[in-house]
Amino acid sequence: MATYEGEVKDGNLYELKDTEGKTLRLVPESDLLALKDSRNEYERQAKESKSAADRAASEAATAVAESRQEVLKAQALVDTLKTQVTSGQASSAELESAKAELEAAKKSSEEITTTALETRRELIVHKYGVPVAVVEKKNLEELKVFEEALKAVIGSSPGNMALGGGAGATTQNLTPMERSLRAYSSSNK
Repeated sequence: MATYEGEVKDGNLYELKDTEGKTLRLVPESDLLALKDSRNEYERQAKESKSAADRAASEAATAVAESRQEVLKAQALVDTLKTQVTSGQASSAELESAKAELEAAKKSSEEITTTALETRRELIVHKYGVPVAVVEKKNLEELKVFEEALKAVIGSSPGNMALGGGAGATTQNLTPMERSLRAYSSSNK
């Protein structure tokens, strides 16, 4: 069995050396627990933002589909009334009314599509960190393809480094009391 002699480095890192000169480094358990708690919080935040983004994208897609359906219905009504007017079965007032309804549906569809496009752009910018200039001129279909490509390259969730963890930088240069206070304050959110 090896025996160890040690000293404290930086107040938080313990270095032990055995009789053969091998070094063993230890950190306090409170540091590991604080790091684990911060990682769990980052993962929870990432899941929440992903679900919110997915929900927003789904709602926007549904709104676009509904508005397109309204436009198609109005177009069908206009076409039906045009044939009826030519055959003398409908009045031109009904046709004008249907045309006005069609224009309103088209305008509404354009507004909803624009809103959905802006939502998708913001989603891609915030979720994947893509500069606004890259997505600003893309249409809805191009954005869908672009997002699928980002998912394929980056993956569905950002890595530890993107969440602010990974290298342990979040707990460096903190006393055990400061780490405990940070962990306690984050657990009350």
